Amino acid sequence: MIDVVIPVHNALDHFKKMVESLYQHTRREDYRLIIVDDASDGETKKFIEGLDCDVRVENNKQLWFTRAVNIGLDNTTCSLIAALNTDIVLCEGWLGVFSEYFKDEKVMLAGSDYQPPRKGCTYPTHPDYVTGHCWMIRRWFLEEFGTLDEKHAHIDSDRHFSYEVNNRGFKVVRNHSLPIIHGTGPSWGRQIGKLPKASTLPPPNNRKLGTIST
Repeated sequence: MIDVVIPVHNALDHFKKMVESLYQHTRREDYRLIIVDDASDGETKKFIEGLDCDVRVENNKQLWFTRAVNIGLDNTTCSLIAALNTDIVLCEGWLGVFSEYFKDEKVMLAGSDYQPPRKGCTYPTHPDYVTGHCWMIRRWFLEEFGTLDEKHAHIDSDRHFSYEVNNRGFKVVRNHSLPIIHGTGPSWGRQIGKLPKASTLPPPNNRKLGTIST
């Protein structure tokens, strides 16, 4: 069994498709579902309330993507964790493929390429970097070294986490073949120009599991 962490901020149409693909391509007995509602609108909240969640966390105000992911990670119990964006569509066999990588004890992080490829995106050429749209993390690494760096409220937290895994002597694996569709950030992504100043965000957590607050 794994934990599946999904941070949510609106973009309900995309989120519904993502959940449908999760149900279609993942046996319910194989995962715990952890939803972090990052101050979504009423319609999205109502949809979340109807889901079969093992854990549901509701932020009273928007804390942005990185803190929302960390809150979800803080509610995990399984040795492997899949953190998924709301604008992806999963495919058959995704869980088995990702889990297989972790038979290598040096692998701490695995993810997939952008599908379809992004024009002008340098991501596919970088061997040590997986984006946070669909990745699997070994919980031991979080326990030892901490969660995502909240100095990066939205963009770049995944890149820095990937580099940290590598810099500590562990492996990052990127899958090139799984047809996991990734949208264009319809919720947080549309607000890139509205990213808050660091001074307006809650103080960064110390990144250790068991200490992350909403």
